[in-house]
Amino acid sequence: MAKDDYFTIVYYLLKYLYACVKEGIKPREDMIMLKEYPADINESYIQYILITMQENEYIKGIDTINVPILGNGMVETIKSISNIKITPIGIEYLENNNMMHKAYDTLK
Repeated sequence: MAKDDYFTIVYYLLKYLYACVKEGIKPREDMIMLKEYPADINESYIQYILITMQENEYIKGIDTINVPILGNGMVETIKSISNIKITPIGIEYLENNNMMHKAYDTLK
């Protein structure tokens, strides 16, 4: 899978968030927003990924708002990620998804 593939990024973020929980540290915003990710990912794609991860209950703590975007009507956008955490469902996804583990290994 490519580095900009949805499932590769989801696994990367979940892996990072799980490490933060285990180490008892607050996730860094630059890591969540993929500033140090090994591929260039645009902000709207990052927001889409984070919002769908929360909708699928892999993560929690993202605050969103609907904002008017010219030509697109109201669009859900991220207001804050300061309380972001992985959920038990997200941890289960990591543990049970061998294909994503292989994709993550290619990022290293």
